Amino acid sequence: MNGTKQVFKAFFMMATANFLFSFFDNLTFRIPSTGILTSWCASIEPNVYLAWIYIFQLFSAYWSLLFALLFSIVRVIIYAQPLSNEKIFKWLFPVYTIFSILFPAFTVFFLYTAKGYCRQWKWPYSFGAVFISYTDTIGDIRNDFIYFTLSMFIPIMIVVLNITLIFLGNQWAKKIKNGSNIFKAENVKTLYYTTIAMILPFAAHGTMAICGWLFPSVSGFVVVLRSPITELGEFAVPLIYTLTTPMFKWKKNNSVASAFITIQKI
Repeated sequence: MNGTKQVFKAFFMMATANFLFSFFDNLTFRIPSTGILTSWCASIEPNVYLAWIYIFQLFSAYWSLLFALLFSIVRVIIYAQPLSNEKIFKWLFPVYTIFSILFPAFTVFFLYTAKGYCRQWKWPYSFGAVFISYTDTIGDIRNDFIYFTLSMFIPIMIVVLNITLIFLGNQWAKKIKNGSNIFKAENVKTLYYTTIAMILPFAAHGTMAICGWLFPSVSGFVVVLRSPITELGEFAVPLIYTLTTPMFKWKKNNSVASAFITIQKI
């Protein structure tokens, strides 16, 4: 099977999840921190609408993690199961997508009774900088420990999967003429760069979550650093992938694209 379609599908799902995360994360933290909403926030009572902005920020954070993992899994499956990956993808995509959408709905259950409000940032933000926070949760739970764990575990899994992909790709490359050089020159470079870009946002967001839990006084400083790092990583992944992946180079280097497809059809 030509796995290019499945790789692009996983890539598109990951990019969409990253966009949603960036959108809701900016609504929750970055836009209010500019001070443009401070007077409006001061005029309203805590309400469920603000709480749901925070909830969707958490939903999209989970989606960004899980679909980045799916992207890595799909690429490994293509090389690990070249003859049966079509059957695997027929159930993997719908099952994984449903799980990824529903899983956060269970993990953030404690927020369904919450009310959102605008909370003042501390140093290094100036007076008037706020962010959306919440109160009145179920059982007075304040932290999502499942997300803490996943934000550390999934980046490690992405690194492991990409190392596995390099190994499998080199094995297949040896089976075609000049395949080893093609894989090393194109695919390994893509894997190195995309791996770094993919794990940067998760590492930054996980650090903020842990610091907010263990060291609340420095959480504002972490957000100042986290926001540009997150956006840089999420912008860099599609850019690096499209510039370095052979399937986007049909006209420039048809031999590389052909060899890439040949590997997936073996």
